[in-house]
Amino acid sequence: MSRLHLVTMPKWGLSMEEGMVVAWHKQVGDAVAPGDDLIDVETTKITNTIEAPVAGCLLKSLVGPGETAVCGAALAIIGPADMAQEEIERCVADLATPESRTALATAPMAEPVIAEVKSDGAPMRIRYLDTGEGPQTLVLIHGFGGSLENWMFNQPALSMDMRVIAIDLPGHGGSDKRMADGSANALAAIIAHLLDEIAPGPVHLVAHSFGAMVARALATTRPDRIATLTAIAPADLGTISRAYIDGFIGARRRSEMSAAISLLFAKPDLATRDMAEALLRYKRLDGVDHALRAIDTANFAEPGPDPAAAAFWAQLGPRGLLIWGEQDAVIPLGSAQLSSTGIQTQIIGDAGHMPHLEKAEAVNAAIAHHVAKNAAGQP
Repeated sequence: MSRLHLVTMPKWGLSMEEGMVVAWHKQVGDAVAPGDDLIDVETTKITNTIEAPVAGCLLKSLVGPGETAVCGAALAIIGPADMAQEEIERCVADLATPESRTALATAPMAEPVIAEVKSDGAPMRIRYLDTGEGPQTLVLIHGFGGSLENWMFNQPALSMDMRVIAIDLPGHGGSDKRMADGSANALAAIIAHLLDEIAPGPVHLVAHSFGAMVARALATTRPDRIATLTAIAPADLGTISRAYIDGFIGARRRSEMSAAISLLFAKPDLATRDMAEALLRYKRLDGVDHALRAIDTANFAEPGPDPAAAAFWAQLGPRGLLIWGEQDAVIPLGSAQLSSTGIQTQIIGDAGHMPHLEKAEAVNAAIAHHVAKNAAGQP
């Protein structure tokens, strides 16, 4: 077993319990290298690709296309091409024992926690998920209508080399829904109080869409706390689609929500029925409608680019990184004021407004490189 490596069903997101194998990119006997596409897996939320974690040969596939496996279950065995067949079969037999299946399927996973954070009124409950460890701390901030689960394909990978904290903004996810002020500045103040409690010292911010507006406000008021800032389709550097904002806020039926969230992806069929129904359940929670409308009123009344945003990014210099999906329909790339920032920009092909979900490997690599480069003090 020491020369063999198991590929298991990952747990993407807090609610995932199982996944269905859609297709294999490699066949038994094929050589694989770390990062090679190995298996396409469909969950109730979205489809993603499992990459080969090590170099070797695909010795055994254990789950076929169309078959479902629980999180933690073994999907494949990778090892040396000259591995004896008897040893491979012994590994398969060991996996078949009830004790082995239970151990694989019940591997511990980090769970979100709630912190009470200062605000203008009563303390506000903010949910966050804290994983990994290392000298660098990365903070993930989702966009309008999202939650920390939007980083389900990013946080586990990035946590391999650093501490990663994903936060539910006020009005979202498991955080408090009450909101007197929906402005990016007000939300940034709350997040600053949270980070003062759980992550003192400079942090690397990664933020999406409206979350990038919150991150800019935080970086402006607390520049000493920000090591780098990576923004994915920041809402204040482009023109946000009113069709998306109005459609999301106004959706009352699954068909309406599906129409809104299909705008998020280059491939609209990634907006699944389960995704739409989960968002509708969130919108029915007390306080959510008011919170979303407060954010809309405070931040999106003028949907075009904010000149102050371009000036901020120009001043940030090499500590800034912009990532944009080439087919973004919510904040179209063509509307983005990129040339005036002078900031390093990575355009992700075949991706819409959610490249961190649609092309997670490319986005993860860009973030990790940006953090490592700045941590090392490279230009």
